Amino acid sequence: MLRLIKYVIVLAGISFLISYSLFVFLNIGLRSQKNDTFPVINELVNNNENIQVLFIGSSLAQNNINPIVFDSVTKSTSYNFGYPGAKIEHSQMIIKRYLNSNHPPPQKILIMLEPYVLDTTLEINFPVQYYPFYKDTIIYNFVSKYDPDIKFIKKFPFLGVTKYNDYLKYLGVSGVLFPNRLTSKLLKGFEPLDKNSWKENNELPKNRTKELLISKRKLDPEIKRLEEICKLCSQKNIQLYFILPPTYKGKREKNYNPDNFINDLKLIVEKYNIHLFDNSDIDLCQKKELFFDYHHLNKKGADIYTRILANLIN
Repeated sequence: MLRLIKYVIVLAGISFLISYSLFVFLNIGLRSQKNDTFPVINELVNNNENIQVLFIGSSLAQNNINPIVFDSVTKSTSYNFGYPGAKIEHSQMIIKRYLNSNHPPPQKILIMLEPYVLDTTLEINFPVQYYPFYKDTIIYNFVSKYDPDIKFIKKFPFLGVTKYNDYLKYLGVSGVLFPNRLTSKLLKGFEPLDKNSWKENNELPKNRTKELLISKRKLDPEIKRLEEICKLCSQKNIQLYFILPPTYKGKREKNYNPDNFINDLKLIVEKYNIHLFDNSDIDLCQKKELFFDYHHLNKKGADIYTRILANLIN
């Protein structure tokens, strides 16, 4: 009986060791991966390039600003750290992590803002992209608020591989074996959208959560986070810009109190001397052929808008 117990213990130990080793192997690959969403998080954590201008926000940053076009106009270096569905806390995490990386501090940070980015009732998208960085304190503290699996991984890393599906395992293996293979269409974090993908009846915003107005009380914590970002940038002598991106015919979602949102932004701008550009109803907003849907530009629209934005802040 004792021999059987010892055998089971040894077998379990070997199994845990193999599982943990596989998890470590996959994480090495994912941290080297240049495809899917991983190039952005890997740029944030692993690289040391002198990036002078950061674009931060949700898909309104990722899909609407082309750093290559921006750099050609301003003769600077920029990178798009936008991510679909990102909220203010996500932007705050990106800024904190960037300032704690090997990158030199940026000269300017542009945050793309719309009222829904204040809604903390919405979850973060694809938290699994952060699992390879579960030991990173700044990333872990952010993700663990929304995703219990990263807490599980930190406690039981030898079982971490069970949280990766076959696609992520493939990315991990290919990241180790073929670290320079590039199939992603991301351009310095910018993801161009198909110019022919406009769907009919997308002219007006649709409620993304419930029909009732989100109470201002629930949005106030994110306004405070914006103020924390302002203070941090001021301490680091970084010029901060709040950008309200183009929307088709200047329309905004009504269930996020857009008027209150704009008023709150103006108060922060005055208090911290922040640059605010409201581009939500500029001339290109009347041109349907430049939009993917009511608040995302297609590739042509993004290139045009990026030139406009570059000239505004240059």
